[in-house]
Amino acid sequence: MSRKARNRMTRETIPEGFSAPMAFVDLLPVVFFGLSAVKTGNLFHSGLFVAGAVVCLLSGVVKVG
Repeated sequence: MSRKARNRMTRETIPEGFSAPMAFVDLLPVVFFGLSAVKTGNLFHSGLFVAGAVVCLLSGVVKVG
């Protein structure tokens, strides 16, 4: 069996009880943190802080996705 075939997402590989609404609930804190961090960076006029906040936000969204 090839590596690509083993890494496929199928109904058998999704854990029991996992649902899209549960993933959305996991996404909410990531989004709220990201938005508040970007707002804080803009408040202090720090481009580096905003860039770090955007990287954290994107990595959190990818992890939840």
